[in-house]
Amino acid sequence: MKKRNRMNRGKLWQIVAVPLLVVGFSCLLVESREPEPTYGLTYASILPANWDLFRVDGDSIQPLTRLPGLEYDATAHPDGRHVVFTSEQEGNPDLWIVDLEEGEPRPLYRSDVLEGGADISPDGDRIVFVSTRGGNAGIYLADLQPDDPDALDDALLLTPEEGDDFRPAISPDGRWIAYSSTRGLPFGAGSHLWIAPIDGGRDGQPRRIVSAEGWNSAPVWSEDGQSIVYHQLHRVPGQLRFVAGRAGVWQVEVSSGRRRRLSAEDRIAAYPARHPAGGWVWSEREEQTWRLRRWDPADSDSPAGGRLLEAGENLWQPTVLPTGQVVLQGEGPQPPGERLIPMLGPMIAGSHQHLRKAGDAALRMLPMRAAFPAVSPDRKALATGAMSLQLVDLGSGAARVALAPTQEPSGFPWIWAPDWSPDGRWLTVTVGAGFADPGAAVDVWRVGADGSDPVNLTADSPENDALATISPDGRWIAFRSGRDGQMDLYLADSDGSDIRRLTRDPAVDTMPSFSPDGRRIAFSSTRTGNYEVFVLALTEEGKATGSPVQVTDSPGMDVHPGWSPDGEWLVVTTDRWGWNDEIGFEPLNFQPYGELAAIRLADRHVVRLTHNTWEEGQGDWFEVPEGRD
Repeated sequence: MKKRNRMNRGKLWQIVAVPLLVVGFSCLLVESREPEPTYGLTYASILPANWDLFRVDGDSIQPLTRLPGLEYDATAHPDGRHVVFTSEQEGNPDLWIVDLEEGEPRPLYRSDVLEGGADISPDGDRIVFVSTRGGNAGIYLADLQPDDPDALDDALLLTPEEGDDFRPAISPDGRWIAYSSTRGLPFGAGSHLWIAPIDGGRDGQPRRIVSAEGWNSAPVWSEDGQSIVYHQLHRVPGQLRFVAGRAGVWQVEVSSGRRRRLSAEDRIAAYPARHPAGGWVWSEREEQTWRLRRWDPADSDSPAGGRLLEAGENLWQPTVLPTGQVVLQGEGPQPPGERLIPMLGPMIAGSHQHLRKAGDAALRMLPMRAAFPAVSPDRKALATGAMSLQLVDLGSGAARVALAPTQEPSGFPWIWAPDWSPDGRWLTVTVGAGFADPGAAVDVWRVGADGSDPVNLTADSPENDALATISPDGRWIAFRSGRDGQMDLYLADSDGSDIRRLTRDPAVDTMPSFSPDGRRIAFSSTRTGNYEVFVLALTEEGKATGSPVQVTDSPGMDVHPGWSPDGEWLVVTTDRWGWNDEIGFEPLNFQPYGELAAIRLADRHVVRLTHNTWEEGQGDWFEVPEGRD
């Protein structure tokens, strides 16, 4: 997809600030300048609960922001008084600014897409930032005019080449940017470090200066502009976490490309920043604890890798003010709420909600820090599954385990993918390891809404049966199975009897979803070589009729289709827009590139629903009762 230099900005929605946290959306009251939404879309989102910025001066640590959502990627203005940062107060990343003397953060630039990861020129007159206004993440340049909210509308795209670009840094002479890019790399393989002239061809063409394996990113120029310090992040295959020796801070000489490692081999280090008194600071992590370390080449007594600073624990990604004070990000006050999955925090924060428009419908986006969220037909309960089936009362926020493993789980997730019956009295779930091969012992179970009477519906097969969807009349379940050696779709009566095969293809057919009229099944398949969404028509007797119709045809995966209540749209998780940031340190963020899109079946019109750096998936689209939000 080619990037565009400009965006035709028509702001669809303006949202008044949302309260700090609403655990259940049955009692959600949000003021909006637009008509009340006609639909809600709850979906899985692996995002932190609350990040704030902190100013550190020696042993003193003071909050710089006290906002309820996410604030991160701070950059200091050369005047030493202002800090620009990224905030997700309105559902997607925007640029904000805070005056260190007045202390009240305010939006610098709002849009319906991602804008963040900024850097400011040494003279303070220009700003570079990352935006998804052209589709993929690109780097844009604009005049910095804090009192003119529209100044960034016509920002110039500096990186029109293919690939995803992020974390720009302006050179001390203001003529170059260094940045991280996926250009020319296989999807998800990492990023290289590039530099490009800001003012066009007179300074030359973009060129790659670091092509090492992994994610080479977060560049910072040396004071003389002769070298760049950056971090290189690399995960060991098969592991979710970064390990010492594979994630560290490096320095590269711009003219020659010669590199050397600055951080110690036995430590995980990232996010370097230049210190005004000389040398560098960066974040260093041991186990789950972040610390700040300073390395000064003039300090002959400094140990290898520098000295630890007394700047507080679990604060990371520093930017250093001209005064020597450091601004870092870290966890802010945690909103109240039930923890549905370990490490993922409270279920939902009001600041992460936002409105989107799909056709003539207003759509309230409700991210859930939960796996496979499914709303009950009466909108009073939420079912979610990861290591157990949990039910959440949407009025009180209370959660309880409805079905727990009877044996030691051998994979993640273990009890997952819940789906409600039309009357809300029972659910189907998948029991067994996720991401397993066709012959794995995985089954579809039926369980009462109170956790009673669990029954294995696919006990007839020792192979992998999973991801069941229930027909709107409750007669049938459709699921994918490896019982014939490959992943195909099958249909059964709701009690698990009369199982019949719906698809026969050597590719993987999976993730079925019944249409509201029960006459179609949307599913994801690799039959074109990449995961795309297809729709299969059914007869009144539940037999496949005709060949599946391909709905999506994108360069990335399109998975987890879900129907709108009127049957006119499908919501899918997609990576068609590439990566919006490097892979980070969130241990469960498997797909930082996942976004949600709505696809109108009549004409294949696509509406992008999310713009951020977090994983989204498994959307559940439902009608909002009239007069309620």
